[in-house]
Amino acid sequence: MGVLDTTSGKINENITVTSDISNQIATASEDLSKKTLSEVEDIEAIKSMVQNGVSQIQAMATSSNDMATASGETNNQVQQGG
Repeated sequence: MGVLDTTSGKINENITVTSDISNQIATASEDLSKKTLSEVEDIEAIKSMVQNGVSQIQAMATSSNDMATASGETNNQVQQGG
């Protein structure tokens, strides 16, 4: 019976080690998933900031063009005396 007891003990020990490893893998996977989600959220925030920056630059360019047009019209009226 000694061999069976030893074998049974080793099997139980291996089951415990396997369970511990499985739990560690599950924890690592969960941590990785959380970090990946956080990075995706950060990327979305950066993308949104860049889009807002582009919109502001476009609005500034439009305003600048409008100002240039108005200035040209004023210059024409001044030159025509009216």
